[in-house]
Amino acid sequence: MEVIDLQSDLPRMWWTFDASEDLNSDYEVFGGAVWKCNRLGDYRLGNSYIAFDWFDDENTMASLRLEKNDDGLFTYRDPDESYEAAKSQTVSHTLLTGRWAQTDYGRGVFIAVFPTNIASGKTTGPKSLLTKAPTRKQKKIKCT
Repeated sequence: MEVIDLQSDLPRMWWTFDASEDLNSDYEVFGGAVWKCNRLGDYRLGNSYIAFDWFDDENTMASLRLEKNDDGLFTYRDPDESYEAAKSQTVSHTLLTGRWAQTDYGRGVFIAVFPTNIASGKTTGPKSLLTKAPTRKQKKIKCT
């Protein structure tokens, strides 16, 4: 069973479907698990946005940028998908908890975990983000 690690040393996103029939339609990918875990790559945590790269099961990378609205929620919307989340912080992590929807896949909830060190002012992913273009070279991470 997949356990959500709110103190993960690596950035990750856990997500699931609202409806069990959606989960069953993708049973081969989920393997019977309720929560799916995707590894995250480079990320930036700004005051008005949160941006990150994530990897699917085929190791394909996609980028996502959520903008902060007047109500304090972070959102991303396009015709085929949307994300809406609240941000919370601890001394060591930033968490996004929210909802996702994709017209051709389903909808559900997600929890994204970003290791940070608020005390030292570190609010980005790998140091390479601060000095050069983000690297696309990632090591394989098993979400357990």
